[in-house]
Parts: sequence; structure tokens; C-alpha cells
Amino acid sequence: MYDLINRKDKFQTLNKRVIAIYYISIDKHLYIGSTEDFCNRIRQHRHSLVNNKHYNNFIQRSYNKYNIARFGILQEIEYLDNKDELFTIEAKWIDLLKAD
Repeated sequence: MYDLINRKDKFQTLNKRVIAIYYISIDKHLYIGSTEDFCNRIRQHRHSLVNNKHYNNFIQRSYNKYNIARFGILQEIEYLDNKDELFTIEAKWIDLLKAD
């Protein structure tokens, strides 16, 4: 499991393309997402949060209040038949962790 704390240098150490179910944790709130390119997706989230332009207003307000976010991988997926499979796995994690 990767746990990346708001540090740009840690994103650069993950230079391979990783298909994953990921999380963003801010205070006691948890957001679960899925992506076919973890490093790029986390960079997008981080950039949006830092520039106060995240599409999820709840996450943005939480980030503005606490000014820290943890990003990490819940499950790395070696092989993907189709994108629907990724969304199914993501839904299972959301249910399991009761994410916001």
C-alpha cells in the first residue's frame, strides 16, 4: 500500500503506470476512486486541491480547512479486462469502508 502525504517528490518516485483503487483521506473523511493511471490521477487531484478548484466541493472545503490530504492505494490491479471491472471493484471498497 502506498501512502503519499501531500509531497511532490513522493509522486515522482511512482513513475510506472499503476491501475488502482485509491483513496484521499482528509481529517476523518475518505474518498475512494479508481484510475488506470494512479500517478497522473493523484497529480490532478493534488493540483485541483492546491488551486482551490477541486470538482468535489466537500473534499475542497475539507482540504481548505485542514490543509493536508493523504493519498494512497487500496488495491493495485495487475490486469484489467474492461473498465467496468474497475468500477465494480471500486464500489466494493466504497461499501467496505463506508466512504463519503
